[in-house]
Amino acid sequence: LPSGSVLGLLALAALGAGLTVVMQSSSAAMALALVMIQSGAISLTQAVAIVAGMNIGTTCTALLASLGGSRPMRQTAVANLLFNVATSLIAVPVLLFGLGALQELAVRTNPMTAILVFHTGFNVVGAMLFLPVTAQFARFITWLMPETPKTRLVDLDRALLSDPVTALLAVQAALELLEHRVYGAMASALQVPADYRGIAALSPCRTALAEVEAFLADIRLTADHARQEVALSALLHQTDHLLRLLERLSQTGRISVLKEDPLLRRPAVITGVVLRRLIEGCSTDAEQARLQRLAVLVNHRKDRHRRGLLLGEHAGLFDLNEVFSNTDAMRWLTRCLHHLERLEHYRQVTRAALPVARAMP
Repeated sequence: LPSGSVLGLLALAALGAGLTVVMQSSSAAMALALVMIQSGAISLTQAVAIVAGMNIGTTCTALLASLGGSRPMRQTAVANLLFNVATSLIAVPVLLFGLGALQELAVRTNPMTAILVFHTGFNVVGAMLFLPVTAQFARFITWLMPETPKTRLVDLDRALLSDPVTALLAVQAALELLEHRVYGAMASALQVPADYRGIAALSPCRTALAEVEAFLADIRLTADHARQEVALSALLHQTDHLLRLLERLSQTGRISVLKEDPLLRRPAVITGVVLRRLIEGCSTDAEQARLQRLAVLVNHRKDRHRRGLLLGEHAGLFDLNEVFSNTDAMRWLTRCLHHLERLEHYRQVTRAALPVARAMP
């Protein structure tokens, strides 16, 4: 093996990278280097160059995994490559100025310990150098591989279908994004004064839900899939209730009637407050129970209010159109609350079936 010259050391680094690429395991390649230095087949200088090359070669696995993947996957793989190349360059000053210290450590202990200290050291030093500039490094990667403008609300990568758990988690994240958008639009419409701009901008959500439905239909569960079946069923229910809620929200005339009725204005406004809490991350059993209590309250008031309207119509206090509009508005709010309560219920079911989903934003 070459040694001494700069070209020789570069050749050794390329050899280390090549070994790691072929083995697809930096641990196995490192073990090979340790065996070689322990047996005296290579010197400490040669081992340093080979190990530096192995640090670059280990990025090949990530690069291969990112092929055909989404842009964030490719950006992460390139960031991994550049980080490992930069940390491997730390070997250059070690070879120029710190080789004596490594050789002294090898004499006091053994060559294997010296090379392990070097390998751990340049990775730790590299992490310490990059941590303060992580944000700038991320911006550089984004500039190097710019993101294409998003034309869709959700972008479910078909490559994720190879792993059903990952695919289910991706759908859960997409549905939570869509739910937050729908909740926000509904909360704005139920506030005083009402703001219907969010509801008017919900048409992309229907397209996104169609994509979610198609993606769910293509998920193939593994043999041991009891928990996956529960999660898939819950996600299908979430999608269905979200579609139905979108249809309800297109009936903005119902909201106007609710705001004009003193008896129903309060539960409508409270519903908007609960939606705000859900958007802020308060999706708990307590909020789900609050939605259930609110649905029972509104349903009770609906029955009582409808009887009062019918009696008032007979007495000539209300006209028939007013009775129908109020009844329809109360039924609208009751059904919306039902969809919201079911959405939160199935969200909790999914999180219980896929515990890792709790860590997702």
